[in-house]
Amino acid sequence: MHPVSQVALAAAVVCCSAGVSANPIPLPIPASMPLEEMLIKVRSSGEVTFSGNFTFDFIPADVTKMQFPLAPANGAAVSVFQDGNPVAWTMSADVYPTVLPEFPSIPMFEWEGPFPTAGAQFGVEYEHEVFARGATQVLFYSLGTGKYFRTYDKTTTALFDILL
Repeated sequence: MHPVSQVALAAAVVCCSAGVSANPIPLPIPASMPLEEMLIKVRSSGEVTFSGNFTFDFIPADVTKMQFPLAPANGAAVSVFQDGNPVAWTMSADVYPTVLPEFPSIPMFEWEGPFPTAGAQFGVEYEHEVFARGATQVLFYSLGTGKYFRTYDKTTTALFDILL
């Protein structure tokens, strides 16, 4: 191949590859929750107190509500916070599917935005009872519930403290 042809071919490849990389298909940027921190206190009576902090470092502008699954056994005394401030919430019409034969789905609650795209920390607190499976008492919590976002970065660290 002639040296001028080689240069022209190399320039064509560079131009084409630059055109492709400079013109990507736009995808929604995913919501990002890199940290979940949960504290679960189980009393001898079988009553449980749950509190969790869920740190988002990005929330897409089109996210207008957050949803959270409620433990399957008599969830009550729900409180929600955004960056430490109380937030009004309601029970959701949606349910959360589970792997539990006793509870194939559990209720969810939700709260409305707008939410800061730069992220926020959401606090959730509630009480419930453990549920019995024969002679065994069972705790069940859903982690990484971002499937309700249109896009979701599925990388998170979940830290649990369980006090009996």
